[in-house]
Amino acid sequence: MKTTKYLILFLMLFATVQGFSQRSKRSSNGGKKNESKQYVITVSVGMAYGEASNSYETASFYGPHLIFGIRERVIKLSKNYNFSTDFHLGSQFAFLENDTKMYGYQTVQITFNFNALAGAYPPNKKSPITFPIGFFIGPGLYGINGTGTDVGPMLNLGFRFKLSKTYFFDLRFFGAFTVFNETAIGGATLQFPIYLKRTSGGR
Repeated sequence: MKTTKYLILFLMLFATVQGFSQRSKRSSNGGKKNESKQYVITVSVGMAYGEASNSYETASFYGPHLIFGIRERVIKLSKNYNFSTDFHLGSQFAFLENDTKMYGYQTVQITFNFNALAGAYPPNKKSPITFPIGFFIGPGLYGINGTGTDVGPMLNLGFRFKLSKTYFFDLRFFGAFTVFNETAIGGATLQFPIYLKRTSGGR
């Protein structure tokens, strides 16, 4: 029953974020629905470390993770600055201390990010490389589905490196704390775009 309540809470928060995204796009387009989707699909690999606690003990864990993501621009400030919503879904593999077994669970991350400089604007083959480094930062919601569903706040930040006129990669860091099982987790990933939606309005 508790797991069901937590899942409902998570879905409600996700729906709220999506609703904000749609309203922001309409307002930035004169109240009309934006016909052109402005997004990028990513894949990232990295490592995470965390501590999970309950009423009896605290267990430390570490391991690699694989995450797929979608970033969609929701508010355009200028050519080099905007806000986006990022949705990440992936698998975290964990080794417990003093345990030879490997465990796995699913994670969901939803963040609202401020993007600046390189990578904040869509690729353009005709434009030169002006500034090769950008950054992003934003709060969000972190969800874990392992022995049970748990959610909590998170912070996401990182740097974006432009390798050419049309390609870049991200060095991303995140930290989260789930409120029900009191699990603290932090990690770092290398994030690569696997699909770029090129539009004149940015993403």
